[in-house]
Amino acid sequence: MVIQNDLEAADNMVRQLFDEWNKVNSAYTEDPYGSEDGYSKDELEKIEYRKKLESYSDMVSTFYHPEFEPHMNEYKEMM
Repeated sequence: MVIQNDLEAADNMVRQLFDEWNKVNSAYTEDPYGSEDGYSKDELEKIEYRKKLESYSDMVSTFYHPEFEPHMNEYKEMM
């Protein structure tokens, strides 16, 4: 989408993923540390959503501000 210059669709995808992340995240407000037995399937989904959201967010940020791209790695390190 970004390569095809469909930034609005990419932005909508990030927003949908963020909404989905909020739904998954709200399920863990009562038990933020997970179980002692390791990660459950839902916890693994939460981790995957976080990775996807970060990836899409970085992509949209880069393409919305192409002049910022040379500074993206420095920005990520600061975060």
